[in-house]
Amino acid sequence: MNSANSLSRSTHLKLVSSSEEHSRSPCSQDLISDLPHTRLRECPEGAVLFQQGDAATTLYRLSSGLVKLVTYKPDGSTRIVRVCSAGNLIGMEGLFNAKYHYTAIALSSVSAVECPISDIQQREKHDIQLYLQLTEELYDQLTLADKWISDFSSGSLKQRIVKLLEYLTSIKQSQSSRLIELLKVQDIADIVAATPESVSRILADFKRKEILVKSSGALMDVYTIDLQKLNTPMVM
Repeated sequence: MNSANSLSRSTHLKLVSSSEEHSRSPCSQDLISDLPHTRLRECPEGAVLFQQGDAATTLYRLSSGLVKLVTYKPDGSTRIVRVCSAGNLIGMEGLFNAKYHYTAIALSSVSAVECPISDIQQREKHDIQLYLQLTEELYDQLTLADKWISDFSSGSLKQRIVKLLEYLTSIKQSQSSRLIELLKVQDIADIVAATPESVSRILADFKRKEILVKSSGALMDVYTIDLQKLNTPMVM
């Protein structure tokens, strides 16, 4: 291997490693939240952070809560293209386009740091660290988009729901790896491209088999999930 190829491969590995580390602790050394003119925004469940087609003026760094990104098709149907959690940066299309591609809706109470896109565009021209962080953010989002398509657009409906439950477990904010905040049936149906009735039947089956058990005293739809049972051949 010549030196040029070796350098290229080394650089690629460093970027991947840095991106993976950034995904594990996305708020560490967050240069975006430290920019001037940022402010904290608190949103209740159901609040709209921005709408598809609106002028893209602001990026949002989620501090807590869940946000769904929704696309509206010409026939009036909707599709959830991603669920974002703490540490994720949303609205990045505004760095390259004049309008937002999605509608961002809070699935729970949400805290987010707002940052004007104009500030970032001015700063990144002179700040290589900010530029690299934005590159890593884009890499992470492209990776997640690929996974979203492969996991929730193929396989049987039950397999797609299992993968969604595993994903929700992986982005949980609880200390317990066995707790999951279940999305509304309609939201799950929009993600896995199914009818709410079909989703309800599968979730009811998981509850009967005690794969999902409602947490006692929980005010929200918080369940204990048995990941071992979830991945048995009988379930799949």
